[in-house]
Amino acid sequence: MAWTTPTNVATGDVLTASRYNNEVVGNSLALPRGYKAAAKITADVTGFSSTIADVTGLTATVSDWTVDRWYRITVQADLTPTVGTDVGVLTLTTAAGVALMRSVHPFGNTNSQTAVIVYYEQAASTVSTTRKVQCSRGSGTGTITVTASGTRPALILIEDMGTGL
Repeated sequence: MAWTTPTNVATGDVLTASRYNNEVVGNSLALPRGYKAAAKITADVTGFSSTIADVTGLTATVSDWTVDRWYRITVQADLTPTVGTDVGVLTLTTAAGVALMRSVHPFGNTNSQTAVIVYYEQAASTVSTTRKVQCSRGSGTGTITVTASGTRPALILIEDMGTGL
């Protein structure tokens, strides 16, 4: 339900069921609901080459994905190349592997770089929905590692942002 601008209440006004449902209940349903799903890893995932592959452990499912609501999906991971001239690619995908957004990182050395994806999506249907993270080497000759630890995990987070973006 979309947000309805509440009317001003004056002395003597009667709060009807219809008005209550539209202005109080309906508006509360339009508000953001926050955290829906998350996953994190705290150990390195290695060996990403030119073939795109899932980052084991970085998959999140929302069981009550709701039509017309907006969702913010945040991915954060450190990428480390074995060859300093490689390009690392972190990709947010559907459960079927369809790319939604990519973060491309040309390295100038073998130090890690933080890859961040922030993606907004409006639900077109009410179904259980899964989003996952994939990684690959966009160009070069080495491999890419998704570097993670207990103090710096790699993660995917899905949040409900409400209906009124």
